[in-house]
Amino acid sequence: MINKLSIDTTLLDQMPKQGISHPVPIIASDGNVYFLKNFKIDNGDIYDAMFFQEALATQLAQAINLPVPDWAIITIDNQTLTDFPELRFEYQFVPGQYYASRKISGNIIDLVNVVNEAAQLKIRGSVQKLHNIFSKIKNKQDIPKIILFDFWTLNIDRFTNSGNLILRNDNDGNYLLSIDFGHCFNGPKWDKNTQNFFNQLIQAIKDQHELQFCADLTKGYLNLSQSHGQLRWKLGIIFNELERQIQFSNSINPFSKSEFDIRSISDSKLTLILNSIPAPWITDGSTQKEAYFSFLKNQRAILPNLIQYLADQKIFTNYNGGTLTWHQEKNISTQ
Repeated sequence: MINKLSIDTTLLDQMPKQGISHPVPIIASDGNVYFLKNFKIDNGDIYDAMFFQEALATQLAQAINLPVPDWAIITIDNQTLTDFPELRFEYQFVPGQYYASRKISGNIIDLVNVVNEAAQLKIRGSVQKLHNIFSKIKNKQDIPKIILFDFWTLNIDRFTNSGNLILRNDNDGNYLLSIDFGHCFNGPKWDKNTQNFFNQLIQAIKDQHELQFCADLTKGYLNLSQSHGQLRWKLGIIFNELERQIQFSNSINPFSKSEFDIRSISDSKLTLILNSIPAPWITDGSTQKEAYFSFLKNQRAILPNLIQYLADQKIFTNYNGGTLTWHQEKNISTQ
């Protein structure tokens, strides 16, 4: 069930440093703290697919038990903007429905600063410090799922951006959560570039050119890493830290269970999720929903080939060669 809430009060003194959408911390009507996002950016640009993709990817993540924050739809009306005028004048909110991510409680590690220090290679011991933090992750079994999910939803912003993961420090280790899905699916806009990319995938499968598509996709990730000055870490410094924690063996494919879970999301479940997204967040109505449905179906079909290609290209440090095996049976408990 999706929470539909209103704003009780704002917490502007707790504004996060990261986030291109400048998420505003609020206390919602359920008494919990959320980060309220806006689809308008400082330069006047509008990310018209961001809320749609946040809601879609978050619900898909929850369907496979990927660790993500809870979320809610926050309604802002004229009275809200009268009560909190800074939302209108400083943060450019207008009446409507907005995506909000619930704040993770506990001691959160400042991953952004640690990663930036390591990426710049200017502070002695910074890379080892980063290694130590990731080595203490206690839910390492979720790491293959996080990586595979990001490839499924084409979360191009994950592996070079330290602001898209949260590490909550508990007494017995660090617990990893995945956040921010607005830039999945080739970007936060529903435009010709995204539509063309979706069509390229579908055409590649029709023409049985999946391997070439996997190679092109990998090249795209490598180019992105290079543009961020992170190519020394292959797909990016975040990916490098995550993949170091994944263990392969002759009999175990660490991605197999996650791929099986993704494949087990039924068409009806996927349709239900798409239909749950508020209409104002959908730029192109049923055409857009059908395009995402088709992309998700086709993209998950190539995931085994993509992981095998990445392994063969030595992207995974602990991979020792050989053909990866995958679950073949159908999940009788498909949602």
